[in-house]
Amino acid sequence: MRTRRQLHPLAAAATAATVLALATVVPGATAATAVSCPDVQAVWARGSGQSLGGAEHVRFQDQLDARVDDSVDLDLYELGSDTIDGSSYPAVPVAPDAGWDSITNAIGAKFGSGGSFEYGDSVEEGVAELTAFLAERDGCTGTRFVLAGYSQGAQVVGQAYAALPDATKDRVVFNALFGDPKLYLPEGEGPWAPACKGQELSAWRRTVPDCNTDNGSLGARKPYLPSGFDDRTGLWCADDDFVCGSDKRAWVASGHGTYPAAGGAIDAAAQEIAGLLAEAMPSRADAFDATLYPIRSGSTGLDVLFVIDSTGSMSGRIEAAKQFAATMAETVAASRGRVALVEYRDAGDDFVAVTRSGLTTDVAAFRAALDPISADGGGDTPEALLTALMTGFDELEWRPGATKAAVVLTDAEYHDPDVATGVTLAEVAARSLEIDPVNVYPVVPAWLAPNGYTALADQTSGQVIVDDGDTVGALADALTRVTERPVAALANTTYLARPGEEVRFDASGSYAIDSTITRYDWDVDGDGVFEQTTTEPVATHTYPAELTGQMQVRVTDANGLIGSMSVPVTITLTPPDDGLPAAPTSVTATPTAPVDGLSEVTVAWDGDTAGVAEWGVTVDGVPVARVPVTERSVVLTDVRRGDAVEIGVLGLTAETAVGDARSVVVPAASPEPAPAGPGAPGGPGTSVPGGPAGQAPAPGSASPVTAPVDTAAPATPTSAGTRAAPVRATPADAARRGVLARTGLDVGAVAGAAMVLMIAGAAALVVSHRRRLRAHR
Repeated sequence: MRTRRQLHPLAAAATAATVLALATVVPGATAATAVSCPDVQAVWARGSGQSLGGAEHVRFQDQLDARVDDSVDLDLYELGSDTIDGSSYPAVPVAPDAGWDSITNAIGAKFGSGGSFEYGDSVEEGVAELTAFLAERDGCTGTRFVLAGYSQGAQVVGQAYAALPDATKDRVVFNALFGDPKLYLPEGEGPWAPACKGQELSAWRRTVPDCNTDNGSLGARKPYLPSGFDDRTGLWCADDDFVCGSDKRAWVASGHGTYPAAGGAIDAAAQEIAGLLAEAMPSRADAFDATLYPIRSGSTGLDVLFVIDSTGSMSGRIEAAKQFAATMAETVAASRGRVALVEYRDAGDDFVAVTRSGLTTDVAAFRAALDPISADGGGDTPEALLTALMTGFDELEWRPGATKAAVVLTDAEYHDPDVATGVTLAEVAARSLEIDPVNVYPVVPAWLAPNGYTALADQTSGQVIVDDGDTVGALADALTRVTERPVAALANTTYLARPGEEVRFDASGSYAIDSTITRYDWDVDGDGVFEQTTTEPVATHTYPAELTGQMQVRVTDANGLIGSMSVPVTITLTPPDDGLPAAPTSVTATPTAPVDGLSEVTVAWDGDTAGVAEWGVTVDGVPVARVPVTERSVVLTDVRRGDAVEIGVLGLTAETAVGDARSVVVPAASPEPAPAGPGAPGGPGTSVPGGPAGQAPAPGSASPVTAPVDTAAPATPTSAGTRAAPVRATPADAARRGVLARTGLDVGAVAGAAMVLMIAGAAALVVSHRRRLRAHR
């Protein structure tokens, strides 16, 4: 059986079987320590402001526990649980008032910058603790390491991994990074990002639906991973996550809290880890479970709209239809689902189509909306179904990522085009695809199926359920087809290419519930015609001409059940415009002589004001100043001079969307009075010019150091027109350029806290309880 222990990381060994006494000397150590040597040592790094044992940590622990047999000694240490070699990761919070919205817009004011350094200090502390923790286990030659981090913790793990000796990196089976503010995906850079064609994907890319995601909110770490070790890391960045860069709007961070969801990123990482551990420990491979355990419905659940015909002809069926809807709502809600209700009749009645209930998890409220429905009205036999469907499609708040269905309960044909509104079947099918899609499941008598309902189901990738008199059986069939259908998933939420370029569609994230997927059908232009059929989850297509529309994949399992997903596709010769302000054309920073290690720095800039409502100024990525668009300078106080400091300037739109930044690095001040006088770079009165990150300084110029990108400011254009974020120097870069020298465990200088509402939003998700099994306290 696996050892269940509450073992302090620096405690004496408990038993000879599980503990090895080591006399390893680490920096600053004064005595030999005794550490445990489990079969698998996992380490977790939490996000900003989280307590130990946060929601993401608990999910990660539970998933590993479920996939690793008790015969394997698995231990999970959370950084910050102890002080190791003098370091204990604090995961400093980023307060809600650290974002752009709270900073006062002022003219001629001085802005303090002292708080902007705390985040970087926190990351360095985490890097030091993790590095020391692993160094203590150098003698545990049989132990395999698994590292994982969320948000600020992902930055800690990434920077620490780069610092490890190759021999230690060889024993790290996997790094799992969730919502990394230092994300780097070169395939997302530029107006024609290769990822938007499904091409040139990084080895560490896992689920990153936004194809333009390139740099994290704190800039990119370049290189993102050490050379030769890029196949041992998985990176997840959810939609709507400003922190990891999938959205450039500072107030959009709802996706940052989705990583611990059932069937989400953390679950996927645990499954991958189990498979890799089985490969790394082949003699014990059976102890690791890498099976996919499918989650019914999509990544965010199941949304089902019931569309009920209440015309007079339904008088003999209306109560059965209502009872079915009520019963099915219970099952849908139990599958992370929501239900909605639209009642419809026909043109000329007192109403044509009305939403009786929006999408809700409250089954009692849904039943209450059902109860008053009774059969009445109607004129000619066809009814206003197309208007009813369009009403539901347009009025409901459908969840991105959820599987979606509209269940139609009727005994009559429908008008096409609809007499009431003129809407057509083609328009309903197109609108369905725009909602990724809503599959329509008509429950109708057998004679009605060929009278428009087969076409309606086919064009929305749904299925007809025939009620041949066994209404209970037909409704049970509908329930199965909606709740047990396979889940289709495309890697991108949009595709973009030029005519003549090959686009690669990847649906490998699709899965069946109680079966296997046997066929993939591909509709490359959203016209309802599936041009390709494959048995593999990948297809390619070269578009000959410009197109703006949808593409969809339909998956069929061995039971004949169908699921589908659709996303926008744009084929154009016109480069896309993200609508964000361009970077300033120039930035300079002039520091005063340091007093007690602090300087005032005058920052000046110039640039195009198109789209700019205000200018924003950052210190090591942290927002510290907002000034009117008419201003071109600001004075920052309390700037630390012990290390190089990166100062950025960027445009903010009226909606606080963050434009591209231009940065300048103020070198560290000499510890003694600088002998070079006012002309020395970074000395008193010196104006240090800024430039786009990643662009080499001109020979002989006093230019900023550029290095693997760091935190918080969005990307700036390089000389090649791509996007790269502002940076600070790593020790290696500093040594090469002679500008910044840092030593010890700090392998990549860390920038300040994010300019986000972000990690505060993540902190709200914290479950503040400690790990119940195998935790270090």
